[in-house]
Amino acid sequence: MEPAATSGVADMVNMEKYRQLFLDEGRDHLESMTMTLAKLEDDPSNRQHIDELFRNAHSIKGMASSMGYEPIQQLSHQIEDAFSIIRDGETQAEQGILHVIYEGVDLLCAMFDEIDAEGSVTVDAETLIGQLQEFVSQPSEEKGNGKEESMKEDEGEGPAAPCEIRDGEARTRQPSDPAAEEGRLFDVEVLLTSEAKLPAARALLVFKNLEACGKIEESIPSLDDIKNREFSNTLSLKVRSTLSKEQLLKQLDTIAEIESISILPHDASSEQMDAESAATIRVRASSLDTFLNLVSEQILTYNRLSEHLKGSPHQSTLKALKRLGFLIDEMHDQLMRIRLMPFTYISNRLARTVRETARSCNKKVTFDIIGEEVRLDRLILDQLLDPLNHILRNAIDHGIESVAEREESGKAAEGRIRVNIRRQGETVQIVIRDDGSGMDADEIRRRAIDLGFVSAEETEKLAEDEILMLVTAPGFSTAEQVSEISGRGVGMDVVRTNIESLGGHLNLRSRPGQGSRIELNIPLSVAIANVFLIQIASDVFAVRVRSVERNVEMANSDLSFSNGVPFFSYQGSQVEVRDLHQLLSGEARGERPDSFHILLYKDSERLVGFHVDEVLGRKDVVIKKLGHPLEQLVNFSGATILGDGRIALILDLENLSR
Repeated sequence: MEPAATSGVADMVNMEKYRQLFLDEGRDHLESMTMTLAKLEDDPSNRQHIDELFRNAHSIKGMASSMGYEPIQQLSHQIEDAFSIIRDGETQAEQGILHVIYEGVDLLCAMFDEIDAEGSVTVDAETLIGQLQEFVSQPSEEKGNGKEESMKEDEGEGPAAPCEIRDGEARTRQPSDPAAEEGRLFDVEVLLTSEAKLPAARALLVFKNLEACGKIEESIPSLDDIKNREFSNTLSLKVRSTLSKEQLLKQLDTIAEIESISILPHDASSEQMDAESAATIRVRASSLDTFLNLVSEQILTYNRLSEHLKGSPHQSTLKALKRLGFLIDEMHDQLMRIRLMPFTYISNRLARTVRETARSCNKKVTFDIIGEEVRLDRLILDQLLDPLNHILRNAIDHGIESVAEREESGKAAEGRIRVNIRRQGETVQIVIRDDGSGMDADEIRRRAIDLGFVSAEETEKLAEDEILMLVTAPGFSTAEQVSEISGRGVGMDVVRTNIESLGGHLNLRSRPGQGSRIELNIPLSVAIANVFLIQIASDVFAVRVRSVERNVEMANSDLSFSNGVPFFSYQGSQVEVRDLHQLLSGEARGERPDSFHILLYKDSERLVGFHVDEVLGRKDVVIKKLGHPLEQLVNFSGATILGDGRIALILDLENLSR
């Protein structure tokens, strides 16, 4: 099959019709540029990062040119030129030019947003284009014909060398022996999503990307059928290429609205397949979300079926039910492993927040992340980005001092922020530390009184950690003036709200003059949790197992009292007992029964015991978020449907312990 002619693709393009395709693909490239720029800043001589940024800018330039968006084409062309002379060794990727390129990427993002909203570009990029042109035109003794030849090749003046991708880096490949040059034949199956608005355009992108690194020998449907829109959403191709299947997959991985991709060596025997890595399939995140919802419903149905068959004399039925439960659990575990992604998914964006906030505040900050390999559910990582950005901005704006202030107090000129991530059972702990000025509990107390959050009498009853938590109250801010970064009283309120919506908790510690420590404890997944079912009076509630240090059966005679507050001895410590019946109903319990259960909750500093009437058992349940206005009930973190159809609220022991 002959490669598709560029003009054939161009003839199909209806500019208005393909605008969304342009936006989707362009934003993918801009996201890649943002992440790679952060890596390049740490390693300015890394050729792989430079080449990737060059390719992204070149792709945006080409797409903008074909769509007629001249401002985007001009700006991306100048960014491409900047990376061209950097990769040719004529200059280094220094902070000055990287800052200008960052601004260029931000401006490109603004242009894309404007096209999305208005359909055209009016953003002025002349100043940035001028800065980039000045950088590119600076004299250099090392400049020769390399850049000019590279530019000619990019513009199509002369044949381009075949493309080779090694560990994400694009290089020109010199022809070797003819046998090796032919490459290997691969069977490629691409399934577009049923919701794809422009399937023909997506299919053409598949063709274009594969032809860049090989030869398409066979295609079902044919290219003509695709152009005439006479095909379903499945493409079957035979592609000959010198690249590996992982490298071919990378060429297709950036195309939006693809449901799955399968790439297999055409002539691979079973032995060869065992020796090589298994076939890689790309699946949309939304498909995994749907799959998880279906598994969750299966768990609900299984729990109800188990309840109905409880005590059944039919042993074969119970045995089959037990097997079904095992298979559902295994399917859920495998699905959760697929959904888990490393923290690096968001770490580059956090680094950018630190860099830009420090520049805005005119402060010097070093930023470290330890434990980036720890994996969390992709949905949780997406929802963690905003609260973590708030924390980092606050740390720089409120915590880290200016260079002069730090030197005066005997500190290093550069402030330090460190994020430490580690897994603890079914939760992940994220600790953010800074070595800034810290938070002053007395100042927070005074500010809270002035703003009317608490009375002076109420603050006398609060422990220091409870006073620090006042900064998470809606509308609270210690900033005297409103700025772009702080002073509006929304930062830490947003952090706490978002973290608790994930079923997590936030704790604050700080020492004036030494810095602050913010600890986030996040579940690995928000969809399904292992819980204790407990009974309080006639109601059934759920408590996450990970929140319970220990379930203790207690006799009334084991309690001692101090000022009317019950305590019991546990491992050498006196533990306060709180009655969940009284906490939830507001009514004092009558006579305490002779025996009862205590659920021990442990935070970073203390133990609290919660009196429950009975622990009914332990099981996996599907967590449902509380809708408006129930999300205002801070003592509950969600709800679940029990096997008998009743709804059980999930208790938040963290808030109940305060």
